[in-house]
Amino acid sequence: MPAPGISDTSIVNQALVRLGQLPIADLNSDATPQGVAACLLYYDMRDTLLRKLRWNFARRFATLATLPLAPLNLALTPDPDYVGQVIYTVAYQLPQDFLRLSAVSPYDSHWRIVGNTLYTDAVPAATLPPLVGLQPLGADGTDNQPTNNTGAGAPTPGIEYIAQVTDPTLFEPLFKRVLTLDLAQALCQTGTGLMELKKMLIQEREADFSEARAIEGMEQWPEQMYDTVMVDVRMGYSAGTGTGNSMLT
Repeated sequence: MPAPGISDTSIVNQALVRLGQLPIADLNSDATPQGVAACLLYYDMRDTLLRKLRWNFARRFATLATLPLAPLNLALTPDPDYVGQVIYTVAYQLPQDFLRLSAVSPYDSHWRIVGNTLYTDAVPAATLPPLVGLQPLGADGTDNQPTNNTGAGAPTPGIEYIAQVTDPTLFEPLFKRVLTLDLAQALCQTGTGLMELKKMLIQEREADFSEARAIEGMEQWPEQMYDTVMVDVRMGYSAGTGTGNSMLT
């Protein structure tokens, strides 16, 4: 007998089988208690798991659509005496299937996400005044200054991101395993007779997630870490020197 195709329902059924429950016919129409519970949990748990790790099967590249309205002229620096500031000059609309940011192009630009909008200084301001950022210019160090990205050969502003993948046939095996175990834990009742089973599911899930994280990392070229505004706010910076204040240990 050939193995059934991968579907949202088949993933849910793997979780139910682990709990000793009967499989359901269809995730979106089954009226049994386990079917209703699974439908309520599945899609949210799928997206949550996608956001927790930069899964290679969910990576996407995108150039971004410029928002028609210019950013507000907000001065958000903590000290008005700072002369140099990171200037956010353009706002981009994030893709509809966006779940998590992986990287920004150009790599040396400053950026931050507010809601479903990405603000960056990757493009010189077309009109004044631009949106003012959160830290002194040079707080990242002189080796990490945004370039003047204009003219021929300038890199296109865009992102690498983790997308909301809704086709289960695209899921890699370890993602399906971890999602199955997440669902099994959520569907596992808290009765005394099932507590040991739940502990076993948690242990198996953590082992599989750790393995997935290691494999995803091995399949990528090592990435150099560049400071973002939020990293500098957390770690600290020196004002006005243009050299930055390294507090990373």
